[in-house]
Amino acid sequence: MSYTDFYTKKPKKVPTLLAVLVGVGIMAAIFRFAIPSQRSQATKKGLQTIQITNVFAGQVTIIWKTEEKQKGWIAFGENEDDLSQTGTDERDGNDYVKRFYHYVTLKDLKKDTRYFFKVTDGNGFLENGGKSLFTFKTIGAIDQINNLKPAYGKIIDKSGAPFQDAIITVEARNIYPLSSLSKSTGEWLVPLNYTVDKTSGKFLSLSPNQPVRIHVYSENENETIVTALVQQLSPVEKSLELGQTYSFQNEENVLSATSTKTTQAFDIIFPQANAMVPAQKPLIKGTGVPSSTLVLTLTGGGRTITDNVAVDTKGAWKYDVKTLLEAGKYTLSVTAQAQQRGKADVRQRTFTIAKSGVQVLGEATISGTLSPTASPSPTVDPLSLTPTITPIVVLSSPTPIPPTVIPTQIASTTPPPPVSGGNIYALVLSSVALMLFGAGLMVIF
Repeated sequence: MSYTDFYTKKPKKVPTLLAVLVGVGIMAAIFRFAIPSQRSQATKKGLQTIQITNVFAGQVTIIWKTEEKQKGWIAFGENEDDLSQTGTDERDGNDYVKRFYHYVTLKDLKKDTRYFFKVTDGNGFLENGGKSLFTFKTIGAIDQINNLKPAYGKIIDKSGAPFQDAIITVEARNIYPLSSLSKSTGEWLVPLNYTVDKTSGKFLSLSPNQPVRIHVYSENENETIVTALVQQLSPVEKSLELGQTYSFQNEENVLSATSTKTTQAFDIIFPQANAMVPAQKPLIKGTGVPSSTLVLTLTGGGRTITDNVAVDTKGAWKYDVKTLLEAGKYTLSVTAQAQQRGKADVRQRTFTIAKSGVQVLGEATISGTLSPTASPSPTVDPLSLTPTITPIVVLSSPTPIPPTVIPTQIASTTPPPPVSGGNIYALVLSSVALMLFGAGLMVIF
């Protein structure tokens, strides 16, 4: 060794192993904190049922039930790796509410387009049957409608009080389910003039004699089930009590659960005593002596209607009110003529046409025709967005919104749901780090 070499300091080299470990540590940190891990957004159980309803132009409504009360919303998009759009429960407003049943309407969708979506509670994606990704496909415009009146009625709790925010679904064979929410008055309305075939995605008109099933879901988990014919839904004269099951029989018996009075010789079956009727043409019917004639008097709204009513050979009678009745209290008197020299028999019933009957329903109807205005009018491309929905998951219970519901899109202040897929900025950052790391190794060695 020379004298010069002895006093000249040689540069220190970073040990190869140490450099590699440092580089690996940097890369691990980048991938851990900069690139979202799919496992951090892992799916979890908790989604009991899920159903897609309301195939209207430019929108669909998604209903699901969770195993326990929790917050929830929808993350959706046209690409399964980019679910950047969101939809919230229509009842949430500006804040999330924990509930069992969730009701989200997605609007402004494209025609004839497949969408993907996931259900999230903010901490992960919920799964049903081992799947968390669902899909539906919208269809083009449908320029047909039918003249059916909407299905409507009232929901009450066990105490008889109106029940708000219950989910009502209407199902018939081969069509996409329809759905709605009950208002503060307990009233609900589901339009029937836009119905779509599940297989073809084309307009499918319902027949007045077609059987349908109505489900009513509430947060107290008391489900109401009604089976009926289409013609018996406008209106449903009986207020539906949560947790009860109703079965419509035929035109003469209305609700089997409440028509036991048909065996009596003379009586008024509908309207029921002190009933609040959500219709301007109430259903008036009863029983009497077969082939006899009754005298009917209806007083209220500043006028009196008197008419004769014939009892058929089976002992049933029905009176069709010819004009719309104004909101208010009415008294119905039906008189059976005296048999031989006996005294005439009179039955009397007092009921009320709800003040909100026309006004409330009018918010979702076209004048007195009771055709919902919230649903797309014939000039508005009525079912252009009616998704040919083919959920990836097998939907459990058959159930259904109506144009009456206006979905609340997620506010900008709302925390965003978990995003599926990676972050492009993190990828760029990691690429730069790799290049710097490579250059560093070249300099060192």
